[in-house]
Amino acid sequence: YESFQALRHWDKIISLYDGQRFEDNVVGIGDVVAPEILFATGEHPQAYLFCAALDARIHYSLDGSEPNGKSPLYRGDPIPVRAGMTVRAIALLEGKRSSPVRSNTVLGR
Repeated sequence: YESFQALRHWDKIISLYDGQRFEDNVVGIGDVVAPEILFATGEHPQAYLFCAALDARIHYSLDGSEPNGKSPLYRGDPIPVRAGMTVRAIALLEGKRSSPVRSNTVLGR
């Protein structure tokens, strides 16, 4: 939807945006993409971890610590979580620089 008002105030509109930007997700050559952390909500919330680099090993932490190659390895099964818990994950792939750590917090009561 383009309007004269929107075009005239585009810089102000963009300055108010606080979501992710393209630059937040750029991955350099030789770097592993950061894993995604998704939650299934309900009576027994669970976390699922995914990485665009299919052969990458995803390691995670549930205690707020920085995950590394010695942290628990995600094997595809859902991870039980609770409201307020922060899941942190990193992806590692032989011959590549490890991904940035990604964090996501379970919302709810």
